[in-house]
Amino acid sequence: MATYELSHQRDHGRAFGARRINYVEQVERAIRRNFSNEHLSLLEIARELNFKSRTLQYHLKNNGTSFQKIYDLVRLDILIDYLTHSDASVSEIAQILHFSDRTATSRFAKLKTGKTPSEIRKFNLGQLDRALQHEHAS
Repeated sequence: MATYELSHQRDHGRAFGARRINYVEQVERAIRRNFSNEHLSLLEIARELNFKSRTLQYHLKNNGTSFQKIYDLVRLDILIDYLTHSDASVSEIAQILHFSDRTATSRFAKLKTGKTPSEIRKFNLGQLDRALQHEHAS
């Protein structure tokens, strides 16, 4: 699965002895592992990573992000992957991504990429990757 996201945020982390803690990467991986949970929350991810939710929130803020931003980027990554590598309908993808319906999925896609799901599906993956990198740079 292609990842269109957090490379600029992944460079941040905190030295902890000889080990570098990358909170953004840890949260992203935990969200991906638990994505099937429809009610995934910061509290659940914090528990899995052995943090208090406020502590994790603090570390994410210091890395210029939040749980919701990371969750949305993972969701976007999965959306694009389904649109470009499967024949699943937008309604089916909406269920997988825990959107209320097809319309909410379309609004999310348009907000995050400037493209509708059908446009993403038609779009060359390389062009989409460049478009998303440009959006994140702005």
